[in-house]
Order: sequence, then C-alpha cells, then structure tokens
Amino acid sequence: MWESARTLAGNVWDQASDLVDSGADGDSLETDSPSSEAMISGDTLSVGTSSLTTLTERNGMEILTGGSREIVYFNQADPAWCDQPYGKDTLGKYGCGPTTLAMVLCSLSDLNTNPEQTAQWASKNGYWAKHGGSYLSIVNGAAKDFDITVESDPDCDVQHLQLELSSGKLAVALMKAGHFTSGGHFLLLRGVTLDGGILVADSNSRERSLTVWDAQVILDELSGSRSNGAPLWFLSLPAEN
Repeated sequence: MWESARTLAGNVWDQASDLVDSGADGDSLETDSPSSEAMISGDTLSVGTSSLTTLTERNGMEILTGGSREIVYFNQADPAWCDQPYGKDTLGKYGCGPTTLAMVLCSLSDLNTNPEQTAQWASKNGYWAKHGGSYLSIVNGAAKDFDITVESDPDCDVQHLQLELSSGKLAVALMKAGHFTSGGHFLLLRGVTLDGGILVADSNSRERSLTVWDAQVILDELSGSRSNGAPLWFLSLPAEN
C-alpha cells in the first residue's frame, strides 16, 4: 500500500518536490483549443469519427467508452464546479488532482462523487498545495481512504504499460510540460487499443480524451519526480478472497 501523506511540517525542499509541479495543474488553464489540436497532430493517432472511443451522455453523466472500462468523465472547467474552492484556490485552475480522483472513484469503485466533493476531501486531508495544485501524496491518501490497490512503476516501459492497462487497471500519470500541460498535470490512463495506442481521460480536455496516444509519447512526457510513487501509479480494486 502507499505510504501515508507527508505532513506539511516537513522539510521545505521536500514539500516543493512533492507538488505536481511549480504551478501544478496550471500556471494557465489548458482547454480544448486549436493550439492543442495542432500539438497533437504530429505525434498521435487521431480518433476523429472512429468507434475506438466516444464521449456519450448517460443518466446525466459524461461517459468515455472504448478503454479497459467505461470512465465517468469530469472536466475541471465545467461551470458546475470550476469556480468552487480547492483550498483557497479554484478547481478550474488547480484541480486536476481532485478531478482525476473523482473519475477514478466513480469508474473503478462505482462511488457516487464529483470533483467538488473530492476537492473538499483533499483539502480537508492536507493534499491541497497553495497555488500549486495537489501534493503527490494525494494518490497515496486516496488509495488508503477509498480501499484501492496501487502499484507504483516509475521505470515503466511500453510493453508493461500496455499489459497493465489491458488487464483492466487504470493508471494515474504525472505529466511534465508537453502535449498535456505547460507545467505539471495528473492524467488518467484508461485503456489500450489493439495496436497498442493509449486511451486517456484528461480533466483539462475532452479533445485529448478522444485521441489515441502513442505509448512512447506518454512515457517520454512523464515527470522526472520520484516522490510518493511518482510518476506512474496503477490502480485496481483489491483482489477478492
């Protein structure tokens, strides 16, 4: 199991390294924009109208299909919660951690929650970092509190990534600047296609969530952090006895 969350009274340098990144989920909010589309086109397989993955609405919820399991999708810029507090910041700008967590909990464990509620949990339990998004220990803490099994794999290769996702596991990836962010960003990996492409659920972009990504692009853009199990955590439910 993951180690418990690091207390805020720790060493200043350790605290800084425990953030998603300087500026965390965003010095600027990343949204579905023409510039994002241009960035993707060179290195990824565009899904377009393909049936590999779709975003549909069911019972008032957005659902991403086509991965190892259907994903309840949340976007941190949704008007329902983008201006809601995450600590003393807002979910829209700094909430990729709680929003990704909400997708994991609703999709993996069928818990009925949303980003506003997971942000309240994260803030209450010390995972909010002022103007920095979330401490990396949010993943450890969520696994402990919500009974999720986690395996950290900081040196994952393409074959192992594809194998783990094809087995039905989800993965939280900590990304550095690149296709997904200009700073640091939590990204949910949700499945693998027959030809090895990776499906994601990006709390900052529906467009990127409907794109099939080259596995090596994902691995190349993982953060260099090794704090609290970063930059890659595989998530699953505890094995039944």
